[in-house]
Amino acid sequence: MRFLSIIVSTLFWWNSGLAQDDGPANYTDKASGIVFNTWRPTKDLTFGMALPASALTVDATEFIGILTCSSPTGKATGWCGVSLGGGMNSNLLLVAYPQQNTILTSFRWATDYHLPAAYTGAAKLTQISSTINATHYSLLFRCQNCLKWSQGAESGSAPTSEGYLVLGWCHATSSPVSGTCPASLVVRQHNDQGIFPARFNSGAVNAAYASWAAKATNTVTGSCGNAATPGSSTSTRVTSTAKTAPMPTPTPASPGSCAKTYTVKAGDYCYLIATNNGITLDQLYRYNPALVCNPLQVGAVVCVQGR
Repeated sequence: MRFLSIIVSTLFWWNSGLAQDDGPANYTDKASGIVFNTWRPTKDLTFGMALPASALTVDATEFIGILTCSSPTGKATGWCGVSLGGGMNSNLLLVAYPQQNTILTSFRWATDYHLPAAYTGAAKLTQISSTINATHYSLLFRCQNCLKWSQGAESGSAPTSEGYLVLGWCHATSSPVSGTCPASLVVRQHNDQGIFPARFNSGAVNAAYASWAAKATNTVTGSCGNAATPGSSTSTRVTSTAKTAPMPTPTPASPGSCAKTYTVKAGDYCYLIATNNGITLDQLYRYNPALVCNPLQVGAVVCVQGR
């Protein structure tokens, strides 16, 4: 099964089979008292869910989550993600990454194997706590309207009453190329990925869910124009000027360092440009330090071969 097998222009994901052991481990967060079913599909990522008391008989629309990812290249580096429907396309995607002293998140949506756009549905994430240390970053959060999703004419859900969910995951060691504003997130290709069936046991649901959910009070927006700085809690709506502001023109890494250029056409995206010119995404970024992949400017001239 495919799950996020290509991230074009940098976000995402993967190509892997189902994990063999879908059984959860129960975990209680000491600080909050929240009890989770957790799964560790890879040594670099652990994901857990706590559900409302009736979720195993009536499909829930929200959950409390815990996501812990490794930073093998240094403190506060990398990014990771979860697909709440298993595959990349037409499912709600959640990306998390450390940024300065906090963890930022972004909901994304893909209709093809290219850079997922920002999700415009009703999903809402509020943080309970976050931790960043020398080797890992971890986020506890409430995810409302996250187990049903809709984008344009497409919709889907993750039915908790079936007793399990099919989830996808990805993990990257490189930090986002542009991550200060989650709405315009640009990341480099993941290092690993997969799909796994997340089976629930009785520890997934709890009558204390409402009191646990009330602990989620921190809305972390990142720095988006006039928005609050990373780590702040705010309900202020951000007005973006991205549609009218001119996009920077990519320039070679140093004068005379480019042996071949390419002019961006409608329908192009960064991964496609790199692949069609026999280079990697990392090489494309290195040749074009000012390149903005989301959105990619039609008519921009990019370097596709160094000297």
